[in-house]
Amino acid sequence: MPNDVQASNYSVELKQHGRGGWVTYVENGNRLRFPVELLGTRGIGIFVPTADRWNAYCKKEGAEWAERNREEIMQRTAQGALNLRFPNGHIEFTDQWINLRPGPSPIDRLRDWLS
Repeated sequence: MPNDVQASNYSVELKQHGRGGWVTYVENGNRLRFPVELLGTRGIGIFVPTADRWNAYCKKEGAEWAERNREEIMQRTAQGALNLRFPNGHIEFTDQWINLRPGPSPIDRLRDWLS
């Protein structure tokens, strides 16, 4: 499985280490990373700071370039990580998390089709 996905001027990298890891958003050579955790259910959660803590997080990470682009970065990071981990899955956003969940398994799809 590839561990990065690239679009025109940005890319997303996913590195897992046990139950955790990092998702890194890269734009024009600039990097901003977010912690990742395996969810208790199927899927992964990406921690993102709330809107009121976003700028402080960007400063701490040395990514002042990202301060005004929270929504765009969250969307791109979510879609890029989803494409890497669960290409047929779906995204759920909360204030502090991007949750990525796989799509239905072949057995689930067959069960739905039969019912």
